[in-house]
Amino acid sequence: MNAARWLLAGLGLIVVFAIAGLVIFEQVDQKSETPSIVIEQSLLEKKYSPKLGNPDARVKIVEYFDPACGTCAAFYPFVKQLMSENPDKIELHMRYAPFHQGSDFVVMVLEAARLQNLFWETLEVLYANQDKWTRQHVAVPDLVIQVLSGTPLDMSQVQVDYRSERIISRIQQDIDDGMAIPVEQTPEFFVNGQPLPSFGYQQLRNLVEQEIAAQY
Repeated sequence: MNAARWLLAGLGLIVVFAIAGLVIFEQVDQKSETPSIVIEQSLLEKKYSPKLGNPDARVKIVEYFDPACGTCAAFYPFVKQLMSENPDKIELHMRYAPFHQGSDFVVMVLEAARLQNLFWETLEVLYANQDKWTRQHVAVPDLVIQVLSGTPLDMSQVQVDYRSERIISRIQQDIDDGMAIPVEQTPEFFVNGQPLPSFGYQQLRNLVEQEIAAQY
C-alpha cells in the first residue's frame, strides 16, 4: 500500500502562628497542604473522546497520549489494573498528543477504527506491536497498516474515513487543548482535573486512590 496516500500533515506550606505573650507562646497548628492545581475542565473532558469504564464514575482519569510513545504503552496495562482494582469507580478519557513524527497518521487511523467500534482493540494491537511499526520513535505508515491488516478492521473503510473532516477536527481540538494546558510530554495524566505532582506509576496510583477516598 502506498504510504503517500495515507499521510496527512496534521501535538503547604506549613503555617505556624506564634503569638508571644511574655514567656508564653501559643502555637496554632495548621495542616500543611499545597493548594492543588486544577485544570479547566473544558481543556480535559470532551464528549467525543474515547472513554473506558463507568460513565457515572466519580473519578475521571484524562490521559493525553501518543500511540508511538513507549512510556504510554508501558502505562496502559497499569491504568487498566487501577480500573480493575476499583470497579465502576473510574472512567478513563483518552486525548491525543501526537508528538512523535508520523503519529498524526496513527491517531487518525485510531479514530477511523473507532467508527468501526474497534478503538480499544486497535490501540492494544498497536501498543503490543509498537516495535514493529516504529523506527527510532518514528511511526511508519506502511508498517502500521501491515500490523493492522491481520485485525478485524476493515482497512478499506479506514482508508476512506481516516482523513474525514470530523476526525481531523477532533484531533486538532485535542492538540489545541493540549497546547493550552500545556501538555509537554506523554503520557500526561489528570485525575479529576488535577495533574500528577510528579511523574510515575506510584504518583498516579496515589492520586487516584486519594480521589476515590474523597468521592466514595
